[in-house]
Amino acid sequence: TRKGKAASGGQRGGRGLAEYYLRPARVQSWPAVSNGRGRAASSGWRGGPIGEQLMNSVRVAAMVLAVAGGVGLGAGLIGSGVALGQGAAAPAAGAPGGVVKMPDNAAVVYYRYWSMLSREQTEAIRELGGELTVPDAAGREQLSKLLGEIQTASVGLTRATTIRGAEWNFEFDQGLNAMLPALGHLRNTARLFVARARLALADGRADDAAKEIAQIFPLARHTAASPILLSSLVSAAINSLGCASVEALLRDGRITEAGRAVLLEAMQSHMGGADPFNMAAAIQTERWLIAQWAEKELASRNAADRLKLITDLGSGNAAAAQLLANANVQQAAKQADEYYVAVAAVWAQADAEAELAKLEEKVKAGGFGPLAQVMGAAFANTKRSEHRAREAMAKAVAALKAPPDRSGAKPPQEPAEKK
Repeated sequence: TRKGKAASGGQRGGRGLAEYYLRPARVQSWPAVSNGRGRAASSGWRGGPIGEQLMNSVRVAAMVLAVAGGVGLGAGLIGSGVALGQGAAAPAAGAPGGVVKMPDNAAVVYYRYWSMLSREQTEAIRELGGELTVPDAAGREQLSKLLGEIQTASVGLTRATTIRGAEWNFEFDQGLNAMLPALGHLRNTARLFVARARLALADGRADDAAKEIAQIFPLARHTAASPILLSSLVSAAINSLGCASVEALLRDGRITEAGRAVLLEAMQSHMGGADPFNMAAAIQTERWLIAQWAEKELASRNAADRLKLITDLGSGNAAAAQLLANANVQQAAKQADEYYVAVAAVWAQADAEAELAKLEEKVKAGGFGPLAQVMGAAFANTKRSEHRAREAMAKAVAALKAPPDRSGAKPPQEPAEKK
């Protein structure tokens, strides 16, 4: 949100970036898929537009193959794996890799397997929460049933975490109207990995639980790959969930040195950089969104239309909105840009949080112009969130490196209300 906190990972109430820029007090949820009217559409195989299109495509393909079987079309498709049609070239014998190209964009793989989850299954994962607890017999049976139903999607999401790069291709050219549908799914995927770790612990497979939790860290890195503040904050939240799960596993006391090594390697290789949540790049994207996209949108309108746009986007600062509607837009954009330049200059300092708070006070007083007052991000809270996430990571890494605790402590049992 514009208060510098990660938004919920649920699937309800799809809105664009404007909701988060201009209504900072409301913590909304991200949609499964936007249907173009700002509402969440189902991302499952059943009941939603994506599911209907996919299933219709499958039906059509099946009919074509059935009809064309006698003329070689089906054989051509199945035999080549390349093209619909007879005579498609087969890979040359001995050619390195043939025509097979392994996926190099994790985002495409994530979306593919998210699309296999029904709305009900997605909601069931969300309701499991993210705390690593050990279920009782009834809870284990229920969890095993759900995970069995979504096994194909679950395995596919694990494959996605093994791919190094992730390019989400969010439409930042749409400015505050850009949709970020992946963020809710990414948080839910972290919950799925925790759920699988719960089942492993219930079955006495502590090292398998460690492998499940280890997947959360490449997931967090993929989340931060798109340079926007919300992605960075959700990445930090996912990373913190992983760190809390690591500590729960260590309290359990059953993981071996091999399990510890898996967790430590995942944390250090995926989230061990100088800027694990991609905050520096996110600040520059924020700078562009406010100082350039907003300038372009406002400059093309008269005062009345500007005020309508700002009001429609949901600005809660009526006085600043009125001032911006009648301001020299180019000057306001230049002042707002100065705010983001100042933020970037102090971000890595030891006293960054205090300096950012001073800059925000200047924004509130109008020192960076009306555009910054209406649309400027709250970076002090963002820095605080990043600091907490870094602390959680440092604590978990230190615990993994410490001698094993053989006191016999266990992760918390599933709360009674959850049973």
